[in-house]
This record gives sequence, structure tokens and C-alpha cells, in this order.
Amino acid sequence: MSALTAPIHSNSKTSAIGQSGWNVYRAQPCELCDRDGSLIPFAPTRTERDAAGASRPSLEERYGSRDVYVARVEAAAAALVADRLLLPADAAAYVKAVRECDRF
Repeated sequence: MSALTAPIHSNSKTSAIGQSGWNVYRAQPCELCDRDGSLIPFAPTRTERDAAGASRPSLEERYGSRDVYVARVEAAAAALVADRLLLPADAAAYVKAVRECDRF
């Protein structure tokens, strides 16, 4: 894969808290709905996942703890900085936002 076609995996893909996708207009399925996309969050715990009948692993099953999740985000951000794909200030802001996020 060339550098021009290789994907850049952002923190939101490498340390996901939910499944993301694009919304489409019902009347025009080829058009994206305001280009905002959507997020379907993973259940916080296995118990909640089972109760909801969800097939996707919970946050607890994926990461074990919030600290592990934050560490994975920090590692992914550091890798993007090292590859010169993310500015250090943006990485710090991203990690700060993850630490303050109430979704985990």
C-alpha cells in the first residue's frame, strides 16, 4: 500500500468507545446526512451488554479498566505524533478530553 492510499488510524479507531458510521438521508441514500456521522456506544459492562442482547464486547471486556483505556489512547496519540501525523498539542488535548470523558 502506498503512502497516498494507506489509511491513518486515529485514536477513535484504535481505542474505540463505540461503533461509528455515517447517517444517510432516507429519501436520498447516496447522500450523507449533514456529514456528522453517528456513534453507537459499547455497553459499559458485560452485565449491561448481556441485558441489552448486544453482540459487541463491552468497554469492560475490551479494556478492563478506564486506566487501561486512557493508556491505549496515550500510546496511540504518541505513535501518531512520532509518525508526524498529529501535533503534540493536539495529542495532549485529545488525551485530556479522554481523561475527562464520562462515557467509560
